[in-house]
Amino acid sequence: MHQVENLNLTVKNIKNSVLALVKKQEQTLGQLELERKKVVQLNEEIAQLRLEINELEDRNNVLKLAGNSTEGGNRDMKLKLNELVREVDKCIAQFNK
Repeated sequence: MHQVENLNLTVKNIKNSVLALVKKQEQTLGQLELERKKVVQLNEEIAQLRLEINELEDRNNVLKLAGNSTEGGNRDMKLKLNELVREVDKCIAQFNK
């Protein structure tokens, strides 16, 4: 009888250990899902910041050209503005796809 009791106790301990491991796995999977959502959110923020940086760089270039607007600079400014308009048109075309 003593062996049966020991065996039952061992099985009960193993069952409790397995249940604890399953609970820990569920918690870990839940945490992993939260971290994945954070990664997606951070990637979206990075993309938005990159767009903002590009816009600010373009504005900076336009302001530099405007500051250098002399008779010879006017032609350069027109070329740069035409280039910027083409880039904006490309962006609009990509958004419309």
